[in-house]
Amino acid sequence: MTDEEDSTKLPAQAHGSFGYHVAKASLGAFDVVLPGLGYTLQQFADTVVGDPLHKRQAEWLSGLATGLAEIRERLGTFDPASLNRNEDFLSAVAFGMEAARRTHRAEKLQALRNAALNIASGMQLSDLLLGSFLAHIERYSPAHIAVLRALSDPGSNEELVKYYESVDETVSIPYAIGLAFPEIGNVEVDIILYMLGSDGLAESPRSVGISKAAILQRRTTLAGEAFLKFISDPT
Repeated sequence: MTDEEDSTKLPAQAHGSFGYHVAKASLGAFDVVLPGLGYTLQQFADTVVGDPLHKRQAEWLSGLATGLAEIRERLGTFDPASLNRNEDFLSAVAFGMEAARRTHRAEKLQALRNAALNIASGMQLSDLLLGSFLAHIERYSPAHIAVLRALSDPGSNEELVKYYESVDETVSIPYAIGLAFPEIGNVEVDIILYMLGSDGLAESPRSVGISKAAILQRRTTLAGEAFLKFISDPT
């Protein structure tokens, strides 16, 4: 895979490179709510007005700026200016800006915002995890995230609890997830569970022969828990 194909990398600096300009100059856009960081969000928005895809980016950046302001208010020691030197944050912003052009899904845009805010708040990830987690956000549908959360805390899902109470000694995790999320569809549930297992975020469930107690046991891995924390709102 070349650097051009790897969307998790910070775009290389080049004349006219929109991705690099966004990554390095977007910190200035936070001047709207965080004075002293350079360009204003309005100045940035003026450069993309008229292009619906770029306007998505401006809206995403505005939400990020609001989150940063909330973090600064909550953490008295938080220095927004330091983010100019935080390469992980800049990479997350660059990735989020480009991803915002490709999706209108509020859940995915929120997850991308939360990821950048968590890094700004001090969360540190290895290069492997950061690149993988950002790629997961873009690849996954909202249904992937909902199922992963259910696997992390089955007891909080009313339908899973009902299933647990209704079965005898053996259970089927895919069938239980299908009951919990009837809007997803059985074929889609199988694909989601396979993907989460292949990506190392959840245990790969067997179709039959699981003890009843397993239905309410956490089935996410350490990486799965770290991913959920990465995309959770830190504010």
